[in-house]
Parts: sequence; C-alpha cells; structure tokens
Amino acid sequence: DALGEFSSDYVYMANYTIDDTADIVQHNRISASIPCNWNTSVRRAFKFSGDTLILSCLDRNLRLKWLKMK
Repeated sequence: DALGEFSSDYVYMANYTIDDTADIVQHNRISASIPCNWNTSVRRAFKFSGDTLILSCLDRNLRLKWLKMK
C-alpha cells in the first residue's frame, strides 16, 4: 500500500543538468513532497522510447516513466 501511495503522490521541483555523453540527468531538487529530499541531488540514466521518457535509478532497480501528453 505504501509503495502505491508513494508512486502516485511523490512530486518534486528541480533544476537539472544533462550529461548526454553518458545519458545521465541530474536533478537538483529544490522542494519535494518529502521534506528530507529538499536541496538534494539525484542522478538517473535516461532514454526515450517514442513519446516516453524512461528514467532509471543508478543504484537500484527502479524506473520512472514520463509520458508526453497530447
């Protein structure tokens, strides 16, 4: 239950930088729905599949999918 709630309600705002030679994006979180994540950074591998951006955590088996809204 907790994972389902976390995956549907977790949000953050961040600046980002991209290392396109390694296909890595770094999010420098400014604010988040979980306060302990404020002012932290996270690096993720990225790839595109059609209209979908897939972000993969580098240190665990977790993927985030962002779909382009039309």
